[in-house]
Amino acid sequence: MCGVRICFKRGRSWGCLSLRCADFPRDGGPVKRVISLRSRPINWYGVFIGTVMFCIQLSFLPNTIEFVRVSKVAFAEVVKLNAGGKHPEVAFTTSDGQRISVPTSSWFHSVDVGDKVEIRYDPRQPGNATMNTLFGVWSLHLFCGVPAMVLILSGLLGFPRQGWGVNENDD
Repeated sequence: MCGVRICFKRGRSWGCLSLRCADFPRDGGPVKRVISLRSRPINWYGVFIGTVMFCIQLSFLPNTIEFVRVSKVAFAEVVKLNAGGKHPEVAFTTSDGQRISVPTSSWFHSVDVGDKVEIRYDPRQPGNATMNTLFGVWSLHLFCGVPAMVLILSGLLGFPRQGWGVNENDD
């Protein structure tokens, strides 16, 4: 006989559940698919490229951390737009009273002339300033680090390089 019978007590009565072989999928079901996912060979190309990208962004991490640690935040005014609303030139006054004007990027939101924005600058080099946003400060690490981790993880899990396992020649 091919099947399983599971009995359980429910209150004062007993109940039984019978599963026959015909109730199980022929291909082994989700358990077999998970096992086959784990038995894929490691995609070393993805692991290598991801590791290189991660090392590139990692080499800039001390500079970024140092900038965040020593920088000061000030409010700046957009004085002109260099290449549209996402590339303004802003003017701000440092804590020493210097008036500085620097080009910067607002990444995903547009600004207009006269808008007030928050800027982060290095007091030792006030010309080294950027908008105080997630992408303004951490852009290199987000654009290199996150894809690097995805490539490394997908490579270690054995995801193929082309088509995610779809072969056009299969009929």
